[in-house]
Amino acid sequence: MSNKGTITFSIRPDYDQDVSEPKYVVPSTEYSFDFDHSEGLILTTDEIQFHFNAWLRSIGYVIPQDDQ
Repeated sequence: MSNKGTITFSIRPDYDQDVSEPKYVVPSTEYSFDFDHSEGLILTTDEIQFHFNAWLRSIGYVIPQDDQ
């Protein structure tokens, strides 16, 4: 079993968006991170959640930081 990989979150919205209101245009974005746990470490759900929240922030969602 491989302990290395890449997790990618992406959104590619319909290109037929109403660009007359730019604040409602959904951006196309991709966020990925690599992990290497070949030394016995385990990818935790907290680590994945951290990166997922970063991706959500990149598309405009307001996600509070854990230290706030």
